[in-house]
Amino acid sequence: MKLALVHTPSVWVTSIPLGLAYLKAYLAREQPEVRVRILDLNNRFFRDARGRLGGLCARCPRQADVTCVPPELFFRGEALAQAEQAFYDSATFHDKERYAEAFALHNEHYSWAMRCLDTVLKPFVARPDARLDPAVRALLRPDLDAIAAEAPDLVGFSAMTMQISYSLALAKLVKEELGVPVVLGGHFVSVYDPAEVMRANPFLDYIIYKEGERGLAGLVKNLDTRTFADVPNLVYRAEGQVVVNKEGWVNKLDELPFPDLSDYDLSSYFSPTPVVPMLHSRGCHWGRCAFCEEKSASAKYRARTPKNVVDEMEARQRDHGVKHFLFCDQTITATSLERLADEILARGLEVRYGFSGFYASRQVTRELLEKAHASGCRWLYIGVESLTQRLIALMDKGTESGHLLDVIRWCRELGILPFASYFFGFPTQTAEEVKEEARLAKEHAAYFTLPGDGGEFYLTRDSDIYRHPEKYSVDELETHVSFATATGTITSISPRYRAPGLSGAQAKKLFLETVGDDYPYEAGAFWSHFVLLGDNNVDLVFPRAYYRSQLARPLRRLAEGASPAPDPHERGPHVAKVSYHLGLALAAEGLHADALPPLRRAAELAPDSPAALRALATSELAAGEPDAALRAAERALACSEPDLGLEILVASCHERRGDRKAALEIYRQLARRFPSKIALFRQVGRLSRLVGDEPSVPSAEPAEPGY
Repeated sequence: MKLALVHTPSVWVTSIPLGLAYLKAYLAREQPEVRVRILDLNNRFFRDARGRLGGLCARCPRQADVTCVPPELFFRGEALAQAEQAFYDSATFHDKERYAEAFALHNEHYSWAMRCLDTVLKPFVARPDARLDPAVRALLRPDLDAIAAEAPDLVGFSAMTMQISYSLALAKLVKEELGVPVVLGGHFVSVYDPAEVMRANPFLDYIIYKEGERGLAGLVKNLDTRTFADVPNLVYRAEGQVVVNKEGWVNKLDELPFPDLSDYDLSSYFSPTPVVPMLHSRGCHWGRCAFCEEKSASAKYRARTPKNVVDEMEARQRDHGVKHFLFCDQTITATSLERLADEILARGLEVRYGFSGFYASRQVTRELLEKAHASGCRWLYIGVESLTQRLIALMDKGTESGHLLDVIRWCRELGILPFASYFFGFPTQTAEEVKEEARLAKEHAAYFTLPGDGGEFYLTRDSDIYRHPEKYSVDELETHVSFATATGTITSISPRYRAPGLSGAQAKKLFLETVGDDYPYEAGAFWSHFVLLGDNNVDLVFPRAYYRSQLARPLRRLAEGASPAPDPHERGPHVAKVSYHLGLALAAEGLHADALPPLRRAAELAPDSPAALRALATSELAAGEPDAALRAAERALACSEPDLGLEILVASCHERRGDRKAALEIYRQLARRFPSKIALFRQVGRLSRLVGDEPSVPSAEPAEPGY
């Protein structure tokens, strides 16, 4: 039997698929008669991305749409080639300014490109579209040919959320053209409802949720007889019904074989030297953080022995000449880190490593970190989340804000790069707490910096907040559909909710205003690169002014440098698209006044484009021009399909003009049409109080079709 295991775009270019390597090694031991081949199509894609994406653009019917990214904007070979070369060249790589600019350009380029891909791949998966199908099939043809060349009897896909559209589209083609069974696994089907995923995608034959070793081995063993009742973690169809088997897992991780990396070219992962992923444990030792859904995606906490882990490190050095490692654990504890460091030091092994999850409990001491550094630790992703002790306690983190600051300071002093995860807008967070966090951040700015601007809190299904919202003053939970096809829907794992306190956007804005422009900024990097940067003690901390002038504007620089540049008197779709995307880039930086000229040009050249008019109205409103914004928003509404968001934008324009009664009437009409939209009723109540009307709740009426 032949099995092809497929890793699709789009995850980071440095990502070596560890999970598939575990599956290949496990099957080689349990069923050696099965020939397994891993196809890292993500790596192949990025090595030829400009050609692949350019080919898609040439065929894509969306090229006439102003929102479509102009090929010359994103596929300029010289700038991207220079950025990518910076990741391979050791001298450039360790120049912090050149690395940061290369990462910003590369990340912005492919983030937009992948969002563009999503707009064609999702419809292809959901429903046949004669306009899109030829372009998508041409895009996926090299991948399909690579799979077909293996002549597989079974094709498996492993997908995280950012890979799911590509994986499903390719799986659909595999089923159509090759006619072989298809199985989907990975993080996506472990946090979303796997039965919903199966029903929405009839071309999927099987799903394996959560851990895959035992489930895949059982599927392969029983594929001919279809006796699947005892196969753990398997989802399949029987007698017209979707069957979800019980969960199972590997109890003793030391019993797993080392991952099989033989199908990977380790030199091709956009690094000056390979950084190999490893796992020290599965699951989370703490498992109590209120906001985390990962406990639903993995089984109980289990850890490998230090001996087993270091045995693998030695094997990688011997077989691949590798000495840099990234541990992809959810978390490692102080005790586990110390035992690992002791084992490495006892063997005299010369390695460098980092952890993508570090639990900075009170057990973490400077002496422990000194030992970790001596053993080769160079990067730690530390779960800080907040510097407000009340919120830390509400999250049930089990940490202490002052000690977290000590841990980060010790790391920097010892030569371990710390990466502090942080978010704003946790339920009940107050403005006073945000200002106090900003004061602490500035006081400790010599060593405490946030990655980027920090994140914004979002609620996830299966978290403790979702299961017990009353504990966190959360109410009015509202689920919604994330993805819909002709045969089913997939429910989002991020329900909408209501809670007292600042929103994530409000808290983040207040924090940044309070710390000011002199607060340092920590630029982004690929996680595996942090291990290499830490090995040379290269941090990515910059003055905020440098970030704003050099790192935050790669899209703007691309748009301004697009060739041919828009002539002030030139007209046509090319100019409309470049102007639109330049305006969006400026608006994304908060430069709404600067965004208005290109957005007005785009709206002039594409007068029937709801997207161009919406973008213009949004920036005009933000720039303090509500009359102009109202005109643009009403034009957008007139030439679009029914759009709730646009109607809300029109209401906002009326309110900013001082016409609260007009805004109230719009919200009342919307609340009648959408009785399940709680936020609309809140707006009705708020505006009713402001204008002195009775805050009556409108009666519910059926929603109009098309919304």
